[in-house]
Amino acid sequence: MSSSTTLTALFEKWRQINDHEPSRWDDSIQLFLAESRPSTEILKIRQGRWISTVHELEAFIERENRWPHANSRRPAEFRSTDEDRLANWVQYQRRSEQTLSDYRADRLELIPGFSWAPLDEKWEQRLWEYVDFVEREGRRPSRRSRDSPERSLSVWRATQSELTRAGGLSAARVELLRSHRI
Repeated sequence: MSSSTTLTALFEKWRQINDHEPSRWDDSIQLFLAESRPSTEILKIRQGRWISTVHELEAFIERENRWPHANSRRPAEFRSTDEDRLANWVQYQRRSEQTLSDYRADRLELIPGFSWAPLDEKWEQRLWEYVDFVEREGRRPSRRSRDSPERSLSVWRATQSELTRAGGLSAARVELLRSHRI
């Protein structure tokens, strides 16, 4: 489904809420109106700034074909203040997941590649890559392999073992590792 189709569906959902539940004139309705009926006056309000930042984020992702990163280790001449600002904004939205209005959460989830917990998803992806490798090859990945992805999986496993011994992994992750005999 294209992003314009999903955005249209989101607009329809909130139009119906606005039509049938006028007492629900909360942040979600104001955001829906700000995005579906943009005008200079509406965009000056807080919700309009939030919508503008969503549009900036989508434009950045479209232009750069990646999500913005905030990296203080990059030399200043190679850092983009706009990119840092967008990366920090996305991080703030993720931290605020439990307090965001329904519309804000729905709208963020429409952005291709958005995740509330990208590090958790990356960890799970590596877990399944490791499990698939062992099932496919019938052995654990080797650190001495000439194959870079295999070496990378071996290093990942060693890191997980070290973190488990040091108590640096959550109980849920330790259980997942044990259930797959990693």
